[in-house]
Amino acid sequence: MRGWGAVRLGTVILLVVAPGLMSAQTAEQVPHPRDVLGFTPGDDYRIADFSQMQQYFRQLDRASDRVQLTSAGTSTEGNDILVAVISSPQNLARVDHYKDIARRLAYARGVSDEEARRLASQGKAIVWIDNGLHAAETAHAQHAFLLAHRVATEETEEMREIRDNAILVLLPCVNPEGLDLVADWYRKTVGTPHQDSPMPWLFNTYVGYGNNRDFFMQTQVETQLINRLLYFEWLPQIMYNQHQGFYPTRIFVPPFPDPFNPNIDPGVIRGIELIGAAMQHRFEQEGKEGVISRYGFSSWYNGSLRTTTYFHNMIGILTETTHDSPSPFYYDPAAFPDEFANGWSTREPSTNYSRPWKGDTLHFRDALDYMLTGSLGVLDAAAKHREDLLYGVYQMGARQIELGRTEPPVAYVIPPAQHDPPVAAKFIEILMKGGIQVHRADASFTADGRDFPAGSYVVLLAQPFRPFAKDLLEPQRYPDIRRYPGGPPVPPYDNAGWTLSQQMGIRTFSIARPIDADLAELEEYPRVRGDVHGEARFGYALDPRRNNTFIAVNRLLGDGHQLFRATDSLSLAGASYPPGAFVVTQRDGLAATLEPLAAELGLDVRGVNARPAGELIELRQPKIGLYKSWVVEWVDNWTASEGWTRFVLDRHEFPYSSVFNAGIRAGDLRSRFDVIVIPSQDLSDIIGGYRLGRRQFGVVHQNLPPSEYQGGIESDGVAALEDFVESGGTLVLVDRAADLAITGFGLPVRNVLENLPQESFFGPGSIVGVTSNTTHPIAYGMTEDGAGYFRKSRAYEFDATVGRIQSVVRYASRDLLKSGWLLGEEHLAGRAAVLDVPLGNGRVIMLGFPAYFRAQPHGTFKLLFNSLFYGEPPR
Repeated sequence: MRGWGAVRLGTVILLVVAPGLMSAQTAEQVPHPRDVLGFTPGDDYRIADFSQMQQYFRQLDRASDRVQLTSAGTSTEGNDILVAVISSPQNLARVDHYKDIARRLAYARGVSDEEARRLASQGKAIVWIDNGLHAAETAHAQHAFLLAHRVATEETEEMREIRDNAILVLLPCVNPEGLDLVADWYRKTVGTPHQDSPMPWLFNTYVGYGNNRDFFMQTQVETQLINRLLYFEWLPQIMYNQHQGFYPTRIFVPPFPDPFNPNIDPGVIRGIELIGAAMQHRFEQEGKEGVISRYGFSSWYNGSLRTTTYFHNMIGILTETTHDSPSPFYYDPAAFPDEFANGWSTREPSTNYSRPWKGDTLHFRDALDYMLTGSLGVLDAAAKHREDLLYGVYQMGARQIELGRTEPPVAYVIPPAQHDPPVAAKFIEILMKGGIQVHRADASFTADGRDFPAGSYVVLLAQPFRPFAKDLLEPQRYPDIRRYPGGPPVPPYDNAGWTLSQQMGIRTFSIARPIDADLAELEEYPRVRGDVHGEARFGYALDPRRNNTFIAVNRLLGDGHQLFRATDSLSLAGASYPPGAFVVTQRDGLAATLEPLAAELGLDVRGVNARPAGELIELRQPKIGLYKSWVVEWVDNWTASEGWTRFVLDRHEFPYSSVFNAGIRAGDLRSRFDVIVIPSQDLSDIIGGYRLGRRQFGVVHQNLPPSEYQGGIESDGVAALEDFVESGGTLVLVDRAADLAITGFGLPVRNVLENLPQESFFGPGSIVGVTSNTTHPIAYGMTEDGAGYFRKSRAYEFDATVGRIQSVVRYASRDLLKSGWLLGEEHLAGRAAVLDVPLGNGRVIMLGFPAYFRAQPHGTFKLLFNSLFYGEPPR
C-alpha cells in the first residue's frame, strides 16, 4: 500500500500500429498469458518475473503476425529491454514507412504545411506505453501481459480500429532486474509475517526510484536506450508512463494542475487535455470510481520520463494506480485522511474528483483492470484522432523552429575555454542525446557585440526541440504558489529549478540577434583532446580543476605510482595550476602511461622539472567505507542517495566498500577505513532503520522485513563513528546525514534552517550561488563563485572560538537564487554550507547540500572527491 500524496513515475514502452484486417492466426492459436505462466496476471499472491515475461512475449511474437518483438539493447545488468510492436499485419509490414512519416512530421524541417497534412493523412498514430520503470510498483509490468494479448487478439470493432489506425509500441518492463528482485522478495516473504514488507535494497543497480529523474541527464543505460527510441527512432505522438501510488483514490489521470513550464509548446498541454478527457470518459463509462485529476503531478519539471517528452512536443500521459501488491488489502475508509495535501476533500465530490472512492478490499487484478482501462482509453483516442495528432506534432515543431528564428534568444554560445573542458563536452553530448542539434564554429565570429573564438559551440534555437535546449540552458523561475494568500507554499512536483549549464559549471552566452558565422553541425559527440606537455625531471602535474583528473589519480595510485598534492599554485611551462594540483613523480615509462591516459580523459598534463615550492602532501589510496542503509528511501523524492553516491564514485573509479549497520555497530572502524561516507538520509532512519511505528508516505509500517534488515546503527553505531573520527578517521556527512554529528557528537554547530516554518523559509529544489575558499583542500579545483544544488538542505553557524572549525563553502551573500524557487533568502545568504570540523585526531566534513545530486552538478563533484583524499589529521 502507498500513502496518499506519494509521487512516482514508471517506464514501459508500448506502441500500437494502425489499420489491420483479421490476422492469419486466430485468437485461439495465440497463447493467453495463463497458458504460459500457469496463472493469470492479477491473480492473488502471484507475480511473473522477467524470465516468464520473456517466455510469454516470445511465444506471442511467434504465434501472432500482429506482434513484432525486438530488443532495444541491454540493461545495466545485461537483460534485454524488450519492445513489442503491436498493430495490424499490414501496418507492421510497412512499419518503417510509418516511422519515417512520424520522424518527418516531428522534425518539421523542410516540410510544408500542405505536405504535412498529406503525411498526416497517410500516417498512423504511434502510441508508446511503458511499464515496470519502478519495479516496486508491481502491477504495471503484469498489466503488460494482458494488454499485449488483448490488443493482439480481440476482435471487437474498437480494437480493429485501434490496430488499423495506431501502432502500439509496448515496453513490457524497463527495469527487468528490478522485476526479478521484487518478484523474488515477494515469493520469499508471502505467507510469512514479513509479507508485503519493504524490500531492503534498490530495485536496480544504482538509482531506484531515481531512474525516473534521469531523463534529461541520461546517466543510466536504460535512460539512454529509451531516449534513443523516443527521440530518434519512433517519435511517438503519445507516450504513456504507467505508475502506482495514489492513496486514497483508485487512480490519478491527466490533465495536470498548474504550473506548466512556459517552454513547453501549448499544443502539448491541449493534447494532454484531449487524451485525459478521453480517459476520464472511459472510466466513467465503465463505472470505475475514485478517478482524480489536476492534482500533484504538474507539467513544470523536466527530467522524468513523462515530463521530458513535453520538451520534445509529445503528449506525455501519466497515471498512478492504487494497490501495488499481489496480496489483497482492505482499505478502511475510516482511516482515510479528510483532505488531500492541497485541501480538497477525499470524501466529497468535486470537479476533479467527481466520484470519490469509499474504500474496500482491493485485489491485484483490480489494479490491472484500472490500468487496462487507462491504456485502452489512450489507444482508442489515438486511433480516433490519428490525423489530428500527427498534424499537431508538425505544427508544434514548425512553431518552435519559427520561434527560434524570431524570439530572443535565437542561440546559445558555449565557448571552448571552460573551467573543466571535458565536463563542457559532456554537456554538449547530453544535449545531442536529447535530440538537440549543436554546431561548432570553424572560425572566430562576433554575436551581439561579443567576440567568440573558433571552436565555440553554438546551439541555434530554430529547431523543433527548442524547448528542451532552452530548459537546460536558461534559469527556471518557479511561481510563488501558496495554499492561500500568505500561507504555506505548495511544493512543486519534484524540483523547482535544474538549469543544467549552471549545475555543470558551464559558461554560456544567450544571443538575441541572428548569428553570422561559419558553422558546422556536429555529427559525433565532442571529445576534448588531452596531451602531455614539457620536460619532467621531477614528475608531472595534473590539473585539479578537471573532474577526470580524479580518474587518472585513482588509476595511478592503483598502479603503485607515487603522488603528491601541492598546497600552493604551480607555474608550469605554458600553464598555471591553482592549489591542489596532483604531482606524480617521475619513473621509467611514466610518460608512456600518461599519454594515453591524458588522451582518453581529456587531461592537460604538464611536466615538472624541479620539486615545486610549497608543501607537497603525499597521497595514498584511501580505504573508503560507504554506508548502506537497509532503508530504501522515496521520501521527498530523495531517491537512492546511496545509490547515486556509488554511481558517481564508480564513474570516477574510486575504490570503496559498502558498510552496513552491523559493520558500523561492530566498531574498530579505524582499522578498516580511512574515510567513511554517509549519504543524505534522515537521522531517524540512520539510527533506527526499519522499526515498528516508522512512517512512510503517511502510513505506519505494519509488516517489517526479516530481523537482519531491521534497525539502524543505533547508539552503539553513533559511538563507533565518533571513536573512528577521534582515532584519526575522516567522516563525510552529506546534507541530512550531517544531523548525526550535530546531535550524536555534540559538535558546536547549528543548522540555522531547522524548525523554520515554510512560510519563512522554503527551498524545495533549486540552484543557489555558492562561494568557495579554493585554498582549502576540500575546495581545491573549484571556482571561487559557483552554483550548488539546494533541496531542503542545510546551512550552518558555529562557535568560531571552539575548536578549529573552518567554513569551506558559503552560500552567496547576494544574487543567491540562480534557478528555481526560494522563500526567505535572508536565512540562507552568507551562511556556511560546507564545514571542516576537527574532532580528536580526525575530522568531520559536513557537505550541507548534495554535491552530487542525481549525478547532475558536475561543478560540485570535487567537494566529495577532495573530501575523500583529505585524510591528513588537522594541523
